[in-house]
Amino acid sequence: MTTSETTDTRPRCPMAPPEFDPLSEAALRDPASMYTTAREKSPVFWSDLIQSWVFTRYDDVFRYLNEPELFGTPVEGQITVPDEFVDRFSPELPSKMMTAMDPPVHTPPKKAVQQGFLRPNILKLEPRITARANALIDEMIAAGTECDLMTSYSDPLTMHTLMGLLDLPMEEAEAIWNLGESSIRVLSSSQIPMDEPERSQVWRAYVEGQEHLYQIIDERTANPGDDIISIMAAQLDDEGRPALTRERIAQHIAEIAFAGHDTTAQLMTNMVIYLSEHRDQLALAVDNPKLWPNVVEETLRRRPSAPFAARRALRDVVVSGIQIRKGDNVWFALASASNDPAHYDNPVEFDVQRRRPMDHVAFGRGPHTCPGAPLGRSQAAIGVRTLFERLPDLRVADDYSLDFAPLVIIPKRNSLQVHWTSPRH
Repeated sequence: MTTSETTDTRPRCPMAPPEFDPLSEAALRDPASMYTTAREKSPVFWSDLIQSWVFTRYDDVFRYLNEPELFGTPVEGQITVPDEFVDRFSPELPSKMMTAMDPPVHTPPKKAVQQGFLRPNILKLEPRITARANALIDEMIAAGTECDLMTSYSDPLTMHTLMGLLDLPMEEAEAIWNLGESSIRVLSSSQIPMDEPERSQVWRAYVEGQEHLYQIIDERTANPGDDIISIMAAQLDDEGRPALTRERIAQHIAEIAFAGHDTTAQLMTNMVIYLSEHRDQLALAVDNPKLWPNVVEETLRRRPSAPFAARRALRDVVVSGIQIRKGDNVWFALASASNDPAHYDNPVEFDVQRRRPMDHVAFGRGPHTCPGAPLGRSQAAIGVRTLFERLPDLRVADDYSLDFAPLVIIPKRNSLQVHWTSPRH
C-alpha cells in the first residue's frame, strides 16, 4: 500500500449497519442475518471494525471473485514476521501463502496442491472416513446418550482424515492441529493485528510447527509416496526444477491443516444443526441417500464455514454505485451472497431439494476457489450420513451455548451439545 493510500482520510460511506457485528449473538446463530437490510439499502458498505468495504449481493460477489485483475489477495506485505523469528522464518514467506498470491504466480503452487485432491485420492480416503466415523460413534454410544459433537466427533473425524491425506501417523495429530490453529491466527493478523504476548505465542507455534515438518518433507522428497506432501515435493517447474521449496511446502501444509480440518468440522456440525431443526429434510435424505450431497451444499449455502473472502482493490472501481479506491480492502460476504433473495427463492428456507444445489459461493469462485472442496464435500456427506444412520434421533440440545472462538474473520465453534436415545449398533 502506498503512502498516499495509507494517509487518505476521506470518509467512507455508507457505513456498516448496526447489525453488522460478526461476533454478536444473532450473527453467531446465523451469519446471513447481518445483511438482510444492507443488501437492499446499502449493498456495499464500509466497516471500521475490519477496515474494509463489504460486498453483500450475490451478483457483485460472484462477478468480482472472478476478476482477480480488479480485486487481488490482500495479504502480501500485510503480515510481518516478528524480529525474534526472522532468522528461522524468511520474511518473504508470508507473501508465498496460497491466499497471498494471484495468477500467474499463484497458478503453479495451486496446481501442485490440487493434485492431492483429485478424485482417485479422495476415493482412497472414503473407507478410512467411514471406518473412523463408526469407531467414534461406538465411543459416543459407550459413553452415554449425550456428548459434545465437536470434540467427540467432528474434530477427531476430520483430523483423522487429514492425517490420512498427509500420510502421517496419529501421533502427529496434535502437532498438525496446533499448526493449523496458529496458521489461521497468522493469516487473520493481516486484517486484525495481534497484540503481545499473543503475537509471539502464535508465531512461535507457527514457526515451530513448520520446522517440525522439514525432515518429513525431506524424506518424502527422497522417497515419494502418493500422499499430498509427496505430490507437492514432486512437482517440477517448466525448467525441470522443484516447483516448491521445502519451506513453501511446509507453509502450504500449514494452510491445509486448518482448511482441511476445521472448516470441514464446522460444516459437519452445521449440517447436524440444520437437520436437527428440520426433521422433514433429514427424513428426505434418509429415504433417498442420493440427497446427502445436497445436504452438504444446502448447509454450505446457508452457512459457509468461511463467511468472508478478503481481497484488495487493484485499481479504482465503482461497485453498486460506490467508489472503491485502489488499495482499499474488500470483504466479499459469502454468507450474504449465498442467501440473497434476488438470486434464490426463499433463501432462509433449508431445502435439500433445490434445483441447483451447488449454486453458491461458499468455497469461493475464480482462481482462489478452495482446492480441497472435493474432499470437504465427500467427508461431510459420509460423516453426517453415518452419524444419523447410527443415531437416527440425534438432536442438538435445546439450550446449546454459542461457544465460539472470538475470530472475526472465521468465527469458529468450539462445542455443540447433542443427545440421542436409540442408537443402532
